[in-house]
Amino acid sequence: MSVMPITPTKRIRRTLFDDVPATPPRPLKKKRLLFTSITPESSPEKLQFGPQSIFLRTKALLQKSSELVTLNNNGGALPARTKEYEHVMKFLSESISEHKSDSLYITGPPGTGKTAQMDMIIRQKFQSLPLSLSMSSSAHPPRHTNPHLQNLSWFELPDGRLESVAVTSINCISLSDPSSIFQKIFDSFQDLNGPTLQIKNMHQLQRFLEPYHKRTTFVVVLDEMDRLLHSNTNETQSVRTILELFLLAKLPTVSFVLIGMANSLDMKDRFLSRLNLNRDLLPQTIVFQPYTAEQMYDIIIQKLSSLPSIIFQPMAIRFAAKKCAGNTGDLRKLFDVLRGSVEIYELENRLLLSSMSKSMRSKQVPLTPTTSPVKQPSSQSQGKIGLNYIAKVFSKFMNNNSTRTRITKLNIQQKLILCTIIQSLRINLDATIDESFDHYIKVITKTDTLAPLQRNEFLEICTILETCGLVSIKKTKCKGKTKRFVDKIDVDLDMREFYDEMTKISILKPFLR
Repeated sequence: MSVMPITPTKRIRRTLFDDVPATPPRPLKKKRLLFTSITPESSPEKLQFGPQSIFLRTKALLQKSSELVTLNNNGGALPARTKEYEHVMKFLSESISEHKSDSLYITGPPGTGKTAQMDMIIRQKFQSLPLSLSMSSSAHPPRHTNPHLQNLSWFELPDGRLESVAVTSINCISLSDPSSIFQKIFDSFQDLNGPTLQIKNMHQLQRFLEPYHKRTTFVVVLDEMDRLLHSNTNETQSVRTILELFLLAKLPTVSFVLIGMANSLDMKDRFLSRLNLNRDLLPQTIVFQPYTAEQMYDIIIQKLSSLPSIIFQPMAIRFAAKKCAGNTGDLRKLFDVLRGSVEIYELENRLLLSSMSKSMRSKQVPLTPTTSPVKQPSSQSQGKIGLNYIAKVFSKFMNNNSTRTRITKLNIQQKLILCTIIQSLRINLDATIDESFDHYIKVITKTDTLAPLQRNEFLEICTILETCGLVSIKKTKCKGKTKRFVDKIDVDLDMREFYDEMTKISILKPFLR
């Protein structure tokens, strides 16, 4: 019997923990990190300057065609024009109620609300449907006695009665020949079923109006009436046309109401003097005075009060209003200035944010978790449009004053700082405000005549110089590895006039070398 050899088994070594059951591994919890892009959320394309941005809504409100009547509760009067509105409404009510012809001449500088006020009256007081608050629900609505005329409306009198009127508004700029105004008036009112006629003078238009006397009052508003005098024809024919229009508005056989508007303050004295033969032929006159600075400020604040926030500093609005009121009192020019300052503010912030995002992308910084201290932009960090942006608009687009005129308004300390700024720009064309301040301190300490100003005082004077349109300050990215943003300063003046004016002051001569 053979015996099979047994292979010895290997001894398995056991550890101290072999008898303990193995604990299943606990699944690791991955910490969820929220990543955000290094670009701020309020990028100019998305939030700050989008279609619903406060900047776009502000510019829309500052359009010349935007409504102003909503700012006043006096039944259709523009702000600061209540007296003129009541005068026009009294004139219309008396003329239409008595079916008599009469004329009104409205004059005033440009931008004082003449056209806007008349357009508002036509839209609100001349109704296409016979709607009256005093009419009872059972009353039969009135009907036009001449339903085929064009531009028919209803005018409500103060006692609640409705009168049939035909109203039209014509801008005389579009007329090449003054005598064509008669044809233009006829085409605005003629019967749609009637024959086509050629109207060349007052008598032909009178024959057209006479059959409607005491039944329909014709109201004609002529805007830019003085343009009839600046046409290519001779002045005699133009004056004759204007005189015939005012004469037609005094004839007892027609119901013709004429309202002429023009910027010429002396038109009545120069061209309507022939009507002085009979005082009854002269038109009534309303003068729209230029807006004052306080009126302009109140109008802008009331207009912008409908927005969630006002992006202008109050002092900036007052400064712009005072400049425009002191010049012509044109409210439209104030709208242009404020709208231009918004556009400059938008452009600078777009460029600033764009350059910031480019510099951050060039560094290739990894995405940062939201737990890291990333500065999130807020609505308050955007700031408001101040005096410097208003000054840029005036200096670039509206300031026609010479360098000599602007320099004479400065005191000796401001002139000195302007000289040192120009010196620093000679040394470095890309000089910043800080570098200009350092150069100012260096130059002043060499003299014993003046004591140097503090840095905040220096910055205040730089802001004043920018307001006067002598220097410009804007944020730029400095050269070097840091790529930080600094305030670069530059001058905007005629150097020849500058040196001619500064050399007159002996104490400033050392700072001009």
